[in-house]
Formats: sequence, structure tokens, C-alpha cells
Amino acid sequence: NRASPSYGLDFVYINTNQRNFLFNGIDTRQNLEYQLNSRLNVRSLFNLRLNLIQSTRGVGSDYLLNRNYTILKRELNPEIAFQPTEMFRLIGSFQYIPKDNIHPSNKGERAEFKNLGLEARLNQVNKRTFTANVKYINIYFLNGDVNSPLGYDMLESIRPGNNFTWQVNIQQKLTNGL
Repeated sequence: NRASPSYGLDFVYINTNQRNFLFNGIDTRQNLEYQLNSRLNVRSLFNLRLNLIQSTRGVGSDYLLNRNYTILKRELNPEIAFQPTEMFRLIGSFQYIPKDNIHPSNKGERAEFKNLGLEARLNQVNKRTFTANVKYINIYFLNGDVNSPLGYDMLESIRPGNNFTWQVNIQQKLTNGL
């Protein structure tokens, strides 16, 4: 029910395959993803969202053995948004993401993400939008080399342990249509 302002539920299926023919051999990438997205508005002040995602990402290489892996990733993403006025919105989110290497040559590599996020958005209609975002990311990594292609991919280029990320964005409308 995408058009309803009260609630909505949708299912997404993504299947991509990529094959590169290189001088040394063939590189392949495969991604299969299932998403279930839901939302519920409560009294027009609160918006609750829950996203469930399962994906399988496979990478294969004829000439680099450490680039052969398959990552099974599951995600749980609850989110609550508080919007007291049309101009201001505050969003709190949590993510739990376990990742496992399920390739036949795996060594039990596993990563586990726990993310807490807070976002504030101030919007002046037809003028500018100010967005500030901060996240605390806790990553646990087991049985893997952080500096390998698999480690880089599983950890999303973030180091294991406690991490903080932040982002500030200002968007200004200059004229109509620009």
C-alpha cells in the first residue's frame, strides 16, 4: 500500500550478475537480495519502519585465489522517526547485521555489526535542507584477515571494534528548477 499515508508493506527482489573478461582470466560478481520493508505512521507524529534484508554476494576470480568468497548477509533495521512539525524530523535507528563467508573454501570468517544512529533534519520548504547524522558502529570480526579482499568487503572498509561516523549536509535551492 505505497500510496497510504498510514501504513505500507513491500517486497523487493534483486538479482544481478556481472562477468569481466580480463587478460589474466575472468572475474565474476553475483548478488541476490530479498527485502521486506514496512512502515506505520502513528498519529502523524511518529513513523515506525522495519526493514528485513537477506543477501548473498559472491565474488570469483580465476587468477586471485583470495578473491573467491560468498558472503551471506542478514539485516534487521528498525527505525523510529519523530516529526513534530513539517520542518523538523528526528530519526533514531538500529541495525543488526551478521555476515558469514559461506564459500566452500571458507575458514569460518564472520562479521557482526551493531549500529545505533541518530539523524536530525531541518527543512525550509523550497529553500534549504539541513541534515546531521551520527552513528555508533560496533564490529566484531572472527577468523579473518582484516587486510584481505574478503575482510575489506565484509567490514565495509571499517576497522573492527568501536567506530563513530558523522555526516552533515546542507542543500540550498538556488532558483526554480536548479
